Amino acid sequence: MLESPSVYLGEMLLRGSVGIAVLFGEHSSTGMQVLPVLEEDLFVIGLKAQGAELDLECLDGVRLVMPARPNSVRTLLDRACADRGIAPQVVTEVSSPYTMVQLVRAGIGATVLPWSMLAGVRQAELPVARIANPVLTRSISAATAIDAPQSPHLIAVKQSAGRHPGAAGLQQSVRGRAAQAALRLR
Repeated sequence: MLESPSVYLGEMLLRGSVGIAVLFGEHSSTGMQVLPVLEEDLFVIGLKAQGAELDLECLDGVRLVMPARPNSVRTLLDRACADRGIAPQVVTEVSSPYTMVQLVRAGIGATVLPWSMLAGVRQAELPVARIANPVLTRSISAATAIDAPQSPHLIAVKQSAGRHPGAAGLQQSVRGRAAQAALRLR
């Protein structure tokens, strides 16, 4: 198992260096078979909100700790802000979600992360609010190279992902649990 940015994993997949990749965000599917698995909502950590959700415009001028490019969360946030004329102030770039949260705790700024990266964040320590207007989501997909040999292990993983409750059911379940948890944490 190898952890690396999705951009690099996609390249490795096409070169045959890896047999299957979990990709985050939108990717060109040229040469790849891409199976969407789920979508994650994005949350702002460290910025007080009126409720469990906040509008993207609330990030205008806000000091942010963000991952460096290329990163699916950064790309998604940058595009959404540019489309709406919103200009957050990225004060530092860090690749580790854990370190990002620690910098938020230290008062450096707020950050934007998907729910799956919020393990260990307690509402008593840091405010957490889902970005709701517009809702920002990051897709998660399983991908294989179209021309790659299909080993029994690879076929089993693809079949398992294909049987996953996937897109609709799982996404609604994850969103619902995330929103409920954010409300409980308040």
